[in-house]
Amino acid sequence: MQNETGLLRFPVELSEQEYVRSQELLSRRINGKRVGTSRLFSLSMMVLCALSAFSVYKQTGTPDWPLFILLILMFISELWLMVALPRQLRRRYKMAYHTTLYTGYSFRGTVTVEEDAVRKQTASATASIPYHTCRVFAESADMMIFCGADGHSIVLPARFLTGETAEHIRKTAFAHIPPVRRLLVEPLVPVAHVEPVDMAEIEEETLLSFRFSYTEKELSSMAIDSVLLQFYRTLPNKCLLATVIAAVFYFGFYMSPLPVFLLSLLLFLLGGLFGAWRKSHLAAAPMKTAPMRVDITNRGLRLAGKEKPAILPWNTFTRAVEQRDSVEFYSDKDMQFMIPKRCIDDMNEFRRIVDMFVK
Repeated sequence: MQNETGLLRFPVELSEQEYVRSQELLSRRINGKRVGTSRLFSLSMMVLCALSAFSVYKQTGTPDWPLFILLILMFISELWLMVALPRQLRRRYKMAYHTTLYTGYSFRGTVTVEEDAVRKQTASATASIPYHTCRVFAESADMMIFCGADGHSIVLPARFLTGETAEHIRKTAFAHIPPVRRLLVEPLVPVAHVEPVDMAEIEEETLLSFRFSYTEKELSSMAIDSVLLQFYRTLPNKCLLATVIAAVFYFGFYMSPLPVFLLSLLLFLLGGLFGAWRKSHLAAAPMKTAPMRVDITNRGLRLAGKEKPAILPWNTFTRAVEQRDSVEFYSDKDMQFMIPKRCIDDMNEFRRIVDMFVK
C-alpha cells in the first residue's frame, strides 16, 4: 500500500456477495424513483377501480363483481411483486456477476486513488472513473463505491480498507464529488488488518478436451427449460401486466377481467415457448458446421466456437449433476452449462476431474 503525494494504491477483489450488495446500494439511488413511479401507477389504478366499484354500488345498489375481481387481482399482483422484487434483483445481480466472469474478466486487481480519478487495474482490463463524471459515490459500513456515468463501478470492500485509507478516500471523494451525487448510508467500518490478496494468476493447464455440437432436440430442451424457469420466476411481473391488460379491456370493451387475465398469462407463456423453439431451430444448423470446443482446465470450462470464447470458472459452480444422457453444471438453481455424454470418451476420468473441483 502506498500513499505518496496524495496517491493511494492497494489490492482488492470482489466476491459474489459483495457485488450483489454493491448493486443493491446503487439501486436505492439510481432506480429508487423509477420503482416509486411504478408503485404510484399501481396504487392509482387500484384507487380508480375502488372508486368505480363504489360509484356503481351507490347507483345500482348491487356490487359490480367483475370490477371487484379486477380490484382483487390488482391488489394480489402488486403485493406479490413487492415481495418478489428484491429476490428477483438479487438473482439478476448474481447472473451479472457470473456473466462478467465468463467473459474472462477478473474482479481481482489493484486500485489507485488519484487526484482526478479512481482506477482499477486487473489482469484483463483497466477501469477508470474520473470524479467529475462519477454518477454516485456511495459509502456504507461494509464498502465504498464509485459509480461511473456509463454504469460501471469500482467497489472497495471494507475488508481491504484500514481507517487511514478509508479517510483518505472519503476526503478525496468529498473534495471532488458534490453532495447531490453522494449516497452516505453509514460510515464505513474499517478492518484492523487488511486481507491479503494473491495477485498471481494460476497457470492454466488443459486436462481434457473435446468438440461437439448440440442437436436440435438438445437445444430445444434447454431453451424450453429456461423459458419455463424464467416464466415461473417472473410470474409476479406478468400477473401485474396481465391485470393492467384486463383493466384496459374491462374499461374499454366491458370484457370480464378474469378470462382476459388468464388468457394474457397463457399468451405470455406460449409466446416464450415459441420464441425458444424458433431460436433453437435457427441455432442448430450453424452448430453442425462449427462444433463447440470445450477444454476442461484447472481453472474451469473453457468454451470456444463461433461466439466469443468464454471461461466458466470452477468456483462459480455449486454442483454438477450427472443425468442419463448428459452432465449439467449448476450455479444454485440455474443450469449454466450442459455437456452431452456422447462426446465424453473417458467418463471415469471426467468424473474424477469434476469431483476434484466441484464440491
